[in-house]
Amino acid sequence: MRLASFVLASISLLVQQDAEKYKQDDYLRTKAELDPDLSLPRVKTYDFIVVGGGTAGCLVAGRLSEHHNVLLLESGGTPVPTTANPFLNEFVATNPAINNIFESVPQFNFDQEGGGIVKSHTGRMLGGSGSHNGNFYNRGSPRDYDNYALLTGDPTWRYETVLNHFKSYENFIGDLIQEDSRNEFYATGGLLTVNTDMPPILPAWFQAAAELGYPTGDPNGNQTESFTPAAMSVENGERESTYTAFIKPFESTRTSLTVMRYSEVEQILINERKAAYGVIYKRHGIPQIAHALKEVIVSAGTISSPLLLMKSGIGPEAALNAAGIPVEINLPGVGKNLRDHSAVVLRFTAQNANPALLPRITDMEAAIAAYQEANRTGFLTRLDVGPQAFISSSRAKANGEANWPDHQIVFAQHGLIDDGTTNVALALQIILNRAESVGEIGFNSTNYLNGERDDKNLALIDFKLFTVLSDMEVMIEGIRLGLQIMENTTSFQQMNVAYTESTPEACQGIPYRSNQYWMCYVQQRGYSWLHIVGTCSMGLPGNPMTVVDSHYKVLGIAGLRVIDASVMPRTTNANLNGGVILVAEKGAQMILEEHNEAKKN
Repeated sequence: MRLASFVLASISLLVQQDAEKYKQDDYLRTKAELDPDLSLPRVKTYDFIVVGGGTAGCLVAGRLSEHHNVLLLESGGTPVPTTANPFLNEFVATNPAINNIFESVPQFNFDQEGGGIVKSHTGRMLGGSGSHNGNFYNRGSPRDYDNYALLTGDPTWRYETVLNHFKSYENFIGDLIQEDSRNEFYATGGLLTVNTDMPPILPAWFQAAAELGYPTGDPNGNQTESFTPAAMSVENGERESTYTAFIKPFESTRTSLTVMRYSEVEQILINERKAAYGVIYKRHGIPQIAHALKEVIVSAGTISSPLLLMKSGIGPEAALNAAGIPVEINLPGVGKNLRDHSAVVLRFTAQNANPALLPRITDMEAAIAAYQEANRTGFLTRLDVGPQAFISSSRAKANGEANWPDHQIVFAQHGLIDDGTTNVALALQIILNRAESVGEIGFNSTNYLNGERDDKNLALIDFKLFTVLSDMEVMIEGIRLGLQIMENTTSFQQMNVAYTESTPEACQGIPYRSNQYWMCYVQQRGYSWLHIVGTCSMGLPGNPMTVVDSHYKVLGIAGLRVIDASVMPRTTNANLNGGVILVAEKGAQMILEEHNEAKKN
């Protein structure tokens, strides 16, 4: 296994070296292009300007550029090669060379063992966090979208309607547990490929479901309470993202699409008629100006989108006044309504692991060779987590939401390389994905007044997880179900699976596995799962927390929309990437329809 160590030990350094090389190459091209301007800003005009080349921004820019002239501004660069391999996810997800790392204000109800300062890693590269995530592709529950329709008063958000948008961009090539649902809920021919991960442990996972009285099903389509495989945004062993699907294939040939890397937008330009008409930005630190004939679209993410609005005079009046920013419009909801998934990880050891169910890499050279074939195969094409289960808590059932799961339980095998023993490290991620606790992202006016413009030093992120007591109770309920799966079902007990997580120091002396113990455990080792939404929330016009309408138009400012996870008023009940892509696809189609209709008129 020395070969495995030799290969993996170099990955982080390669990511850093590639990121630095990409940035330097782009800088040299930029200098050659802009030096004739003699250090003065270049002013260019486009139909649309998209701020942020993340999951939403790449799709929006790609779709709009099919018919209009579009500028896409991204603060990072092209994803480095390592990001394409799902197996190497852990080496790219938190690497500071390609990610922004934000720190929260102190938290008090979770992560106490880690000091209570939560680090949020967001992708600083084209594709955004879709270029560094675990490639889980979950749409969420149909009830999530029906709820959006209720919260916005817009019936086009109902699942039966947005299903057409999912079908329009997906190329679903995966297996289904409920094969008879394929035609109703899935389609092929879209630009983004979605597959199904069917790991060897799946039959054991389904047997555990049967023993505990749960059905099996599919994670997407008509998601209900069930144990499911994981859907994944992977094709031929490589990551699929909105960058690889909507930008990369077209950037070099589509003259209507301009992508500016390493470009930090500092402010949206707004005229005296309260209409957005462009942005000012720095490209490799060089000031630039861009004008938009039609619209400016902010897709900078749940943290940076509200900050950009506030830097542009759109937000809570008191915060803008404190920072000395002229108020364009008072929108108190900007930065509020921060919603997130919360989680704990339970660790186990299979002390008599069945290699047929929990295979490991025994020959690294063979695994590499299989992955490097034209049709990639083998262990390195797998996700590092999954399968999963969606479970409705007693709280959900009491609220009449038995068919709207609020727990997600994800299986993970961590012992992936054979060490010659029969012990294999396992884990369950217990995720509360419909929490009632609400946080916020504030604006550091002191730093802004001192000249700071970097979002990492302006964001005051306060998750406030578990401030609603029933969230803690629901989490403990999920923990107990997770223990049942691993400790009281045949397939896992045949492998002598045992809970081997240590007791947090702060929880010593509390009766083991009591509710009080698990409450302490969550306080010490609970996580933000960084599935954050809501800080530029859609809503009804009369709601003071509404920032954008159901078409993502910023209230009170013409020609300005926000299209990213920040507009989602609640999290979906699963990993966010699929839901964010849907938000972007729906938005792009609405914009195209509106401007096509305006052109006709």
